Amino acid sequence: MNIRTVEDIFEDNWDGFHDAIVQSLDIAPSKAQAVELFSQLPEHLREKAFQWGLSDSEVRDESYQAIKELGLTINTDA
Repeated sequence: MNIRTVEDIFEDNWDGFHDAIVQSLDIAPSKAQAVELFSQLPEHLREKAFQWGLSDSEVRDESYQAIKELGLTINTDA
């Protein structure tokens, strides 16, 4: 069994997740901000990202929906 960490999936291509954040929040996030937002996603969606990666189209689309529907935000004060 291959256990991946948050660091692992953000080492891979995370462009799809980045795009979901830009489209939903109109903010181009840093990697640290994207990791922060990822931790706020529902568990089932995080699990899907661990399995398929952050640039998978389904993960991207569901991330966009979750960010919008749940009103998720990132800290831009840094």
